[in-house]
Amino acid sequence: MPGSLVSRGGRDLALGGPCPGWRRQRGAVRGALARAGGRLGPLLWLQGQELCEELRSHGEAPLDPFEVFTFHTCSTIARLLFGDLVPPPGELRAFSHCLGELLQVWGCSSVRALDLLPLLRALPNPGLRKLLRLVQHRDTFVEAQIQRHQVCPSPPPDTVLGALLGRNSRARGVGLSPPRLHMALVDLFIGGTETTAAALGWAVAFLLHRPEVKHMSLHVFRAALEGPVCPQGFHIPTHILYVFYVSLMFPSLWASFCSSPR
Repeated sequence: MPGSLVSRGGRDLALGGPCPGWRRQRGAVRGALARAGGRLGPLLWLQGQELCEELRSHGEAPLDPFEVFTFHTCSTIARLLFGDLVPPPGELRAFSHCLGELLQVWGCSSVRALDLLPLLRALPNPGLRKLLRLVQHRDTFVEAQIQRHQVCPSPPPDTVLGALLGRNSRARGVGLSPPRLHMALVDLFIGGTETTAAALGWAVAFLLHRPEVKHMSLHVFRAALEGPVCPQGFHIPTHILYVFYVSLMFPSLWASFCSSPR
């Protein structure tokens, strides 16, 4: 039952069943991402520079690395989806925080128990109330972005949302219903943000416990950024190297992991 609440009745790719509408939604998302893939490299480079600026502002003070990575991953996805119509940083940071909270609350035992015993919904459940509030925040944000694109007389070209709306000449005939269009954007935000932020966080934690790998990685990354080919001959995308190089260079990340009780 909570899964139905957060997915508008199973209309997302993770929780929905393989019906014709689900297959059409999956194909539309794949096609839109493929058409916008050429913009990802410059966007990652730009986001890496903003990540660098934020880490520099902390100096050597500890910070929450997962929160930082979550925001910048969410910001990259938003730029890929919305182009120049991306919302302001403050609004985007509040949305990324909402996504993190939503995933945490959804995993609570008081909420997950409703899948087994739906009758428990009749009892007071603070976890469920918070989940519904977060879902409403999420849906309000997503609907605002869709409406902003729909009313814009000249929306930015080559965005994922533009392709899903059929604005691109190569994406005619997508034909997603409003609930499936909405949940397609939710899927991209939740799936992409959580997994990428977690991977970056674990990478930094691993390097903290393996200083010899950290020093070797810095040497390889410096050589690759100048190349950009590492000494072993493996080609590494420069924008990926830049993000990891920034993560390695700033002491605030290391201080945060050293001071964390986890």
